[in-house]
Amino acid sequence: MGGSVDDVDFRVLVWRVGQADLNERSLERHRMRGDALHEAFPGDDPALQVRDWGATDSDEPREYIELIFHWMLPGLPVAAVEWTVAKWVLGELADKAVDEGVTAGFKALMGRLRKPKQEAKIEGFKVTTADFSVMVEVMERKAGVVSAELRFGDGSSFTYEGPTE
Repeated sequence: MGGSVDDVDFRVLVWRVGQADLNERSLERHRMRGDALHEAFPGDDPALQVRDWGATDSDEPREYIELIFHWMLPGLPVAAVEWTVAKWVLGELADKAVDEGVTAGFKALMGRLRKPKQEAKIEGFKVTTADFSVMVEVMERKAGVVSAELRFGDGSSFTYEGPTE
């Protein structure tokens, strides 16, 4: 694995708060999630491009939406991520000697998904490389506790449970 690729695509599946409801609030929650995602990914990072917003802006509520991101590593540093679960993921990626470009992409995506997750505008998310070699799923299973599962294409997996911070 190690080294670095020039660019990589990621699939990001995001589910909204109150996902099981099918009432008038479901559209409100769908739009809240969409607004939070547009705020998190305003297009200000030349290295991280949203290729497909999926059903983010749909007039029909969706429990899940999938976005496609393209990460180009132009040599720019990625901002530090001050989120315990993200630090755990990045540490596991380093332990598995995952490609530096892929790791930087995960760092950039998780850094931007932190705020909508902590503000409860999204319930959880799954970030996967386009080739499915690495996948991380983050969700809150109980109040104040976030869990993450990290899976690799070789079949290995790791789990984390800790404070939402």
